[in-house]
Amino acid sequence: MRTVLLSCCALAGCVSDVAMSGLVQASPQDVRAQPDAVVSVRDLDFEEIARTRTAGDGRFALDVPRGAAIHVVVDDGVRPVAFRGETGIQDTFPVPDGTFFALPDAWFAPWRDAFDGCPDAGSGDGMVLGIASLDFGPGGTSGPPEPCSFAFVEAGDGTRVDACYLDADGLYDPSARITGPTGRFLIPGVGEGPWRFVVGRLVGCDPEAAESSRIGESEVFIPQGGAAARFPALVPL
Repeated sequence: MRTVLLSCCALAGCVSDVAMSGLVQASPQDVRAQPDAVVSVRDLDFEEIARTRTAGDGRFALDVPRGAAIHVVVDDGVRPVAFRGETGIQDTFPVPDGTFFALPDAWFAPWRDAFDGCPDAGSGDGMVLGIASLDFGPGGTSGPPEPCSFAFVEAGDGTRVDACYLDADGLYDPSARITGPTGRFLIPGVGEGPWRFVVGRLVGCDPEAAESSRIGESEVFIPQGGAAARFPALVPL
């Protein structure tokens, strides 16, 4: 048995875990540490594979599968926030600061108030929110808020929930079909589980006469009563 095992390792390589570490900050714009938040790592079947809590300095460390696509759910006791990423193949995986954050009421309430009147078109109590920004390539470099973008989520059964957008004054505009100057969007009423997230850009910026669109898509996981946050939501050039 030992010989067979060594032969398999030689052919396929023995896969070990990666030591992932990072910081959870207080909100998207507040870099202060978020202590005692639960950090849960889930695989693409949304099964939990690791869990820990942040220390007093907001930092955490845990072991995760090597080279795997994962969802990380941060729960500060107010609302869980989900992020998607890949663990890499190195022995250590330090996640850049600013990647993970909470959405406390002090930050979230003004954001939600700006979208007052946006209907919960879906059938759940979760949401996707973010700021559209152009993707400038390697390293995840992004530009300022992108005004000509749109966003929606779609379930496996074809259910689609579209985003709401703001006007130039930063207030909900029921007639808006693109993000506008703020780049902000909110997709409310999203049920728990996996969704296909689509963010795109209208070439020409006119919803009625756009020449074409550039679309990027990914999978998001919505925790029950929580959110998937995209700051930025990268839009293809």
